Amino acid sequence: MPALHILKEAPLPDGTLWAYIRSLRHFIAHPLEHLEERFERHGDIYRTRIGDWLHYYQLGHPDYARHVLQENQKNYVKSDVFLHVKLLLGNGLLTSEGDFWRRQRRLAQPAFYKARIQALYDRMAEECQNRVNAWQQQLNAGQQVLPVYKDMMALTLNIAGHTMLGYDSSELTDTVNRNFSYAHEFVNRRIQRPVNFPAHLPLPSHRRFWKSVRVLDDIVQEIIAHKRRHPGGADLLSLLMETVDEQDGSSMTDTQLRDEVLTFYIAGHETSANVLAWALYLLATHPEVQTALAQELSTLPEGIPPVAELMALPLLGAVINETMRLYPPAWVIPRKALKDDQVGNYKIHRDANVVISVYHLHRHLQFWDNPADFDPYRWMDGRTENLHKFAYIPFGAGPRICIGQHFALQEIRLVLALLLRRFCIAYQGPAIAPKPLVTLRPDSELPLTIRLRT
Repeated sequence: MPALHILKEAPLPDGTLWAYIRSLRHFIAHPLEHLEERFERHGDIYRTRIGDWLHYYQLGHPDYARHVLQENQKNYVKSDVFLHVKLLLGNGLLTSEGDFWRRQRRLAQPAFYKARIQALYDRMAEECQNRVNAWQQQLNAGQQVLPVYKDMMALTLNIAGHTMLGYDSSELTDTVNRNFSYAHEFVNRRIQRPVNFPAHLPLPSHRRFWKSVRVLDDIVQEIIAHKRRHPGGADLLSLLMETVDEQDGSSMTDTQLRDEVLTFYIAGHETSANVLAWALYLLATHPEVQTALAQELSTLPEGIPPVAELMALPLLGAVINETMRLYPPAWVIPRKALKDDQVGNYKIHRDANVVISVYHLHRHLQFWDNPADFDPYRWMDGRTENLHKFAYIPFGAGPRICIGQHFALQEIRLVLALLLRRFCIAYQGPAIAPKPLVTLRPDSELPLTIRLRT
């Protein structure tokens, strides 16, 4: 490896305060467009630096992602962005670091083994069937245009409540999603700004944020207390409560359980809802793919399909892969360098924030043909067989890869299969734009027209 002192500095398009301010205004207004323009103009790495106050790198090549997330991952910790996320989610698996994170991951991992997730399948299917029945009732009542994003948020929250917590949270759906949405957008605004007022100052937006957090806290604490009063069960919360650390004999405290429940239940359900909403939108706007998928789904037996048969359907898997390529659940992965380092021929300075653009990796012209197109068949015709492993990382990569990916993929397959086996979906209107918050939401309730499949 070349010595650090002969490495190149990454391009610095915003080297002055005023240039940075102009750039920041464009980024806040159009984040995805801004990043893609910069990568096109400056290549797969560029940086911003204002004295010693602000220094970050944007990385857009799979080799660079592999270096940061796997090869030298010990040099990179969660970036300062997560200080804002902690205001909402506390010190759970998403935000924690070091020995504490390793202990929490070790305690939580058994709850997410594939066999455990498959054991929750029937409960997932029951909630999916409830949504199918609800759509049928709305259709019978003459309501053909449905707010699909809102429906997917409600469905995944109900699935999470039953399977993760052993708790019927259906009456809490509107309260949870309303307060989480406000808190999520508040956190995102703080992430985008280079300077923020301290969160404890009693500003109107701060007071509303903390009110939303208290509402979510109260719900989670009641769920934990309910589980303490009624222990046992196959849900993930029961497993987390019962798990004992083999190294020190300890188990999770109520505070640790609170942070993990907020992460898995309240924040985690949004990831699946986003993927489902985008998949339904893409299928609604690509009727030929929807028809082919319906034909594949017709090969499944009546009723709830066996999990093994569902997970083996090739086009269903390809549609989900392609959806997450175009609209990755985590569209950026922020880290912070502990020491000077290098990626490729470029120097990374100590204490700089390093942001991996998953959105750009998934559309990189070197690795994807026609990257803006929805083409699920690329996953079936051999074009992705030799794909760089870090050109497609919808759940992250390395030691901190998403612990809930198997849960999410089983859930997403099941929901799409049951809905699309019964209904045709269509969309007529302007293109739906992504709304880049911490996750990549649709910037709309996604009004889709449904009718019975004949």
